[in-house]
Amino acid sequence: MINNFKPRLWNIISSGLPPGYDLEVLRKIFLLNLMFILGSFSLIGLSIIAFIQKDFVLGIADLSIFLFLACLFFYLRSTKRVISVSRIGAVAIGVFYFFLVAHGGVNKTAYVWAFTYPLISLFLLGIRLGTLTSLLLVHTRIYYDTSICSGNGKSP
Repeated sequence: MINNFKPRLWNIISSGLPPGYDLEVLRKIFLLNLMFILGSFSLIGLSIIAFIQKDFVLGIADLSIFLFLACLFFYLRSTKRVISVSRIGAVAIGVFYFFLVAHGGVNKTAYVWAFTYPLISLFLLGIRLGTLTSLLLVHTRIYYDTSICSGNGKSP
């Protein structure tokens, strides 16, 4: 049984690619699948907490991004299109993180998640595009805080 565990785990994490495949492609696929799997467990737990606390908007957003990540996981497994999945996933997570920061999350602690976005975007998109998307998220947040929140005097 343990002899079957390691090949099955490799099959899931590598999207069915053999161990001798291109190392850069395997690294990105490994990272994407690891983020999909760990993110899915986190999002399910956080959505349950949000629903228990009667924050239905946050719960639905968590479940929506979970379903989107699940679709990306199976799309990557079937097509092996690493670049397109990386770009789509990084943009989707950026939009989700902006929503979390704007919404505030549970007890206004969601801004902490935005600090992980530069790491995610740099690993998935590379130095140029990852830096650009990270700066775009920061710029969007600054614009949101200065223009939208300045009218009512409160910041999320």
